[in-house]
Amino acid sequence: MDAIRKAPQLSTSFQSTIRSGNANNAYRAELTFDYGLANRLNLTVNGSYDYNDLRPMGVIERGGRFALEGQYALGRGVQLQNKEPWTFSLSSGGSWMTNISPTYQAQAKLTIPIADGVDFPISVSYASRTALLKEADVRGKFGFTFDLSKILNAVRSSAK
Repeated sequence: MDAIRKAPQLSTSFQSTIRSGNANNAYRAELTFDYGLANRLNLTVNGSYDYNDLRPMGVIERGGRFALEGQYALGRGVQLQNKEPWTFSLSSGGSWMTNISPTYQAQAKLTIPIADGVDFPISVSYASRTALLKEADVRGKFGFTFDLSKILNAVRSSAK
């Protein structure tokens, strides 16, 4: 698993929404690169080219998105119940489209595993446009995330 996690991985995707008549059409070509830089450090970079044909308004939008995230698995001493390590990540991204002002976002997040499939993420986010955060200043957020497949595997293992 560690060899696969550290190996460089490259993926591509193409998405399109084509509608008949006078409706909007959208296209996106995307490239994603993931690389394990060190034993506990991972880097993910992705970018896309977007093309939107807004026929009813007679507008064509072109542009792209770019995002970068670094994840660091904190030492084995910083974890609960000897499960997955705590993870600290920094991410940023931006989008640039014609006829729309550029948008920039950034986030710092600490993910604390509680049990198999249950995480407690704590994050602080920033966006260059307040419409994206619905707040006038930087706010911190926290919540729980659940991975149903990990929870079911843990239940099956304990039932045996």
